[in-house]
Amino acid sequence: MFAELCKPGAVLRADREDKGAQALWTTDLAEHADQVAELERADYVSFVYAKGRTGRPLFLVFEPTNHIFQVIEAADRLGHDVVAFHTLPFPAAGPYAVARSSIAASHLFDSWSDVDACLAKVLAASDGSTVAGTYAGQEVTLQLEALVQERLGLPGKGSATVRELLNKVNVRRRLTDAGLTKLRFFEQVEALALESWPVGDRALYFKPVYGAASAFVKRCADLAQVRAAVADWAAADKAAIPVLGEHLCTGGAEFFLEEEAVGELLSVEGYVHRERYHQIGLSSRAVLARDNAVEMGSTYPYDHPRHDEIVDTVSRIHDALGITHGATHTELIVPADGAIELVELNLRFGGGDALTAMNLAHDVRLEDDLVALATGGTPALPLRRRRFTCLHELLPPHGTTRLDSIELPEPDLPFVKIVKAPGSELVSTDRQIDQIAAFIVSGDSYDEAFQRALDVRRRTLVNGAPLGDDPNNVVVGR
Repeated sequence: MFAELCKPGAVLRADREDKGAQALWTTDLAEHADQVAELERADYVSFVYAKGRTGRPLFLVFEPTNHIFQVIEAADRLGHDVVAFHTLPFPAAGPYAVARSSIAASHLFDSWSDVDACLAKVLAASDGSTVAGTYAGQEVTLQLEALVQERLGLPGKGSATVRELLNKVNVRRRLTDAGLTKLRFFEQVEALALESWPVGDRALYFKPVYGAASAFVKRCADLAQVRAAVADWAAADKAAIPVLGEHLCTGGAEFFLEEEAVGELLSVEGYVHRERYHQIGLSSRAVLARDNAVEMGSTYPYDHPRHDEIVDTVSRIHDALGITHGATHTELIVPADGAIELVELNLRFGGGDALTAMNLAHDVRLEDDLVALATGGTPALPLRRRRFTCLHELLPPHGTTRLDSIELPEPDLPFVKIVKAPGSELVSTDRQIDQIAAFIVSGDSYDEAFQRALDVRRRTLVNGAPLGDDPNNVVVGR
């Protein structure tokens, strides 16, 4: 019996008194609890703590991390049985661990690289059941999600659109053709052939064609820095990076160079419903003072003086790219005046812990709206602001090789997430994806929230010493 239960995709039934509480083992499973715990520690297979199949419509989730676990809780609360497909183990501790009890079934995959094979497994797992919607928040799973949506007749962006727009060079071409950008870009062959600087006094950004999370993005001020970025990219063991690595290696792991846009970096969270773009809110950015390609935080909401122009620009970009449904995360460079330029358009909701910061700012459960959007419903927006929130990520001090301890200075922060456990060996420390922790603070004004975040950054202890003014901790932002 136990061997059958431990197969990937098996459903373990449990009774529970409260959907938000720890699940209670049934008599049948209690006798195997020690073996279950042992297998969990080994990350051998995922286990289900929820009620199992009940006849409720299914809600399919791909590679749950961070805010996706809040979406899982919402889908369960709103009457769906959540089926999770994943390669990463579910968190056993931290702010998202409780969501495990809202997963009705899970299927462990080895990889996302073979989209057709993954599609066959997803369709087999949901065969004979009503599927109400899907949710994905990792670029490597977006093409699979779009194919599932098409096969099951669910709302989505369309697999052809997703396939094209995951390629960032294609996005640049489309924007150029639509007259929505003045930035020059150079594909890999052109970039490698450069013998003189092509953009005057501006910098160029080295970017993966299939990129995410600003991984390997480098600002280059001359050809020597371009060559160094190319060498770093070629030498990096990209495939070894969990989840992200598969996406970076798509299409032969090519790169391109993009002309720098001058102005302020910010993002717009929003969604398309019935082919019309709706903005939820703007977030400012905090970036490392030593490298503005490394984002270290955001403040939400952001009352920018060019708000209406920003939203209009984002809406026109969505129209030009043919995005007709679903959540998006749009990053822009906005000067004091003049053309607003797109930096990235992500075909998903904002990553990391942005959803938690937005919920705190509005006193809402925005994940309920994401479920509504995914299942063909209408989100309940606009939202009323209650406070300002600052979400910040922390890097270890430059050159640190081992993380022995991390201690945030305030015990009552509304949100703390430890990304790297004490005892972790650190291969690198200077990239955005090298973060070791995240936290959220709030304030009655934008400046109060931002200054409080800076104070928490400075006073956080890593390996017993405050981060202070370490180059990996000094950030700039509005």
